[in-house]
Amino acid sequence: MSVLRKSGMNLRKNRNQDAFTLIEMLVVIGVIAILASITLGVISMAKNTSQEKRIQGQLNQLITAIEQYKSKVGFYPPDHQLRNALGNVMYTRYGKPQVNPVLNSLYYELRGSLVDISSQSFIALGDPVEYALGQNQVEGWFGVNGISNSGKSEDAIKSTFDGINESDVVEVDASDVKSSSRPIGSVRLLSVPVLWPRQIQDQNPLGNTTVNVWRYNSSNPTNNPASFDLWADIPVKNKSTGEYELKVIGNWASE
Repeated sequence: MSVLRKSGMNLRKNRNQDAFTLIEMLVVIGVIAILASITLGVISMAKNTSQEKRIQGQLNQLITAIEQYKSKVGFYPPDHQLRNALGNVMYTRYGKPQVNPVLNSLYYELRGSLVDISSQSFIALGDPVEYALGQNQVEGWFGVNGISNSGKSEDAIKSTFDGINESDVVEVDASDVKSSSRPIGSVRLLSVPVLWPRQIQDQNPLGNTTVNVWRYNSSNPTNNPASFDLWADIPVKNKSTGEYELKVIGNWASE
């Protein structure tokens, strides 16, 4: 065998030793895919944890404001009691008022509202005049005749939540709302800092929107019978099934 042929064989041998085999490449790709999956999982978990901490912080602020409201006003903020066509409160078979926890007047009650007797309108402290609500709007949206924590002047109002951020408040239009009552116009509600996913938008109790709001029940609370239930429903995507599941963050101990 010539020297040239021998060197050629050695060259091919060296190249084969240096190159990746198909199996080796598949193994490398598999490892990269696993690492990418783990990384995305960690990022997603960190994002969910951060969101939950923010929601929990907002929940604690609201709990404090509601308790201060009771201390100053003498009772917990009214919730939305459902009424029949005659305007009478509807009751459960246990004699408790039926409640719509989604449409509540917490924003107007905790901040306090100025009332204009002549026009029978209410406006939350600090809001522009265009956000004023008429009597019929208050009844349609919140199932009450007016805002309890209201007055003709700021001195008459017992505000308990001056620290409300604009990012925690959302304006909702009646055309997007699912409700047995007949709300008109738009109101401002306290929002949860996590949007409702568009993929399951039809399951949003508020209506045809991605807005997610705080739920409140003081007439018929099931978890805190002596006070009130306050909670947020957070849709979380199940990694295994791809379906959304609700995680509840509320003012009671979870199991």
